[in-house]
Amino acid sequence: MGKNQLSKSKALAVKVIFASLNILKEKGGELSGREVIDEVEKRVELDHWAKERYEKTGYIRWQSILHFYLIDCIKAGFLVKKKGIWRSIMARTTRIYCRKQLAKTLRSPSFQAEATFFAISSSTASHFWKKTVTSGC
Repeated sequence: MGKNQLSKSKALAVKVIFASLNILKEKGGELSGREVIDEVEKRVELDHWAKERYEKTGYIRWQSILHFYLIDCIKAGFLVKKKGIWRSIMARTTRIYCRKQLAKTLRSPSFQAEATFFAISSSTASHFWKKTVTSGC
């Protein structure tokens, strides 16, 4: 294994963690753990090695790796698990950031001046509103 290559376990961890966080993002930031695991299994291409059961415990390798590395995500504050529900803090943080940015934009003198100028033509104002304020959030 080269210096810049991940071990097989860590490479698998990257794939399943990335997939689980994307699934949570797509589903609004909250989903039951069982549904996340089922969806990860459908989306991630898992080889025979990843699907094997550990001899000693009987747990499926990719699921064990997912749960093990999710601990780091929880400690870092990206994920909260409570009563079987997984919540992505990143989705909530993004919404809060967008609300703050929108409020900041609406209060800015340059925005108010531009909005007043474009309000003369209602079609232009509508286009300006859609393009400036609602984009990205």
